[in-house]
Amino acid sequence: MSQERVIHHLVVYECIGFALLIMLRWLNELAILPTVIFGVPARSNPHEALMESGAIIIAAIPTVILTRRLGKRLVYLEKFLRLAELMQLSFRQIGYWPSISCIELRRFELHESASVPGAAESISTDGGC
Repeated sequence: MSQERVIHHLVVYECIGFALLIMLRWLNELAILPTVIFGVPARSNPHEALMESGAIIIAAIPTVILTRRLGKRLVYLEKFLRLAELMQLSFRQIGYWPSISCIELRRFELHESASVPGAAESISTDGGC
């Protein structure tokens, strides 16, 4: 599963959780759950339930926005980890820190040589790297 889909699923689960909170609040108001569960006297106040539902929605909007934004930033930073890993691999193979263009070329060569047995040991660049 791609990382973007993981973020999407995370946001969907978060929205479902907030929807369940609102649903529980209205079930409390309409079905008078405290009366059924605890036996306390019934008191219904739909205005209070509406206000609390609005407060849940006001809290949910920035939470969902920040979760999506932080998830995208995490995916962006994970790409740098992959690049650092490739640079370290290149450093071990050639003995110095290559430029980014050399890393992209070597990654392409590594990908191309993965299907040919024994070709990974004989990777060479154009001499500029």
